[in-house]
Amino acid sequence: MIKKMIKLGKLPKPGEGPSPSKRAKNWFLYTIVGEAEDGRLIKTEVKGGDAGYDETAKMVSEAAVMLAQMKHKLLEQKGFDGGVVTPAFAFRSHLISALNSAGLSFTSSPLQRPKAKL
Repeated sequence: MIKKMIKLGKLPKPGEGPSPSKRAKNWFLYTIVGEAEDGRLIKTEVKGGDAGYDETAKMVSEAAVMLAQMKHKLLEQKGFDGGVVTPAFAFRSHLISALNSAGLSFTSSPLQRPKAKL
């Protein structure tokens, strides 16, 4: 499928992606609002540089290193019974710490629930 899309000009060929100088100008900011089981609201912001190349490579690399170095510790975590799990469950805060050290930014803060209008 990917080869066909490249052939049709829908995707760039290997080596035709953006230049390092162009990627250096890119950035992203994700804002996520979640509700805990106890009803608290939490806002998390994730910031970084070029998500398409640079930051994705950091995320995959840090996860791979963590799997190699901490496999047994990760498997012994409370609640882990095997099968397929999300990176958030598998790595918990370990991956966030590694990604913060690699230059991404994860920040969380509590939010006040909006008061209902009567």
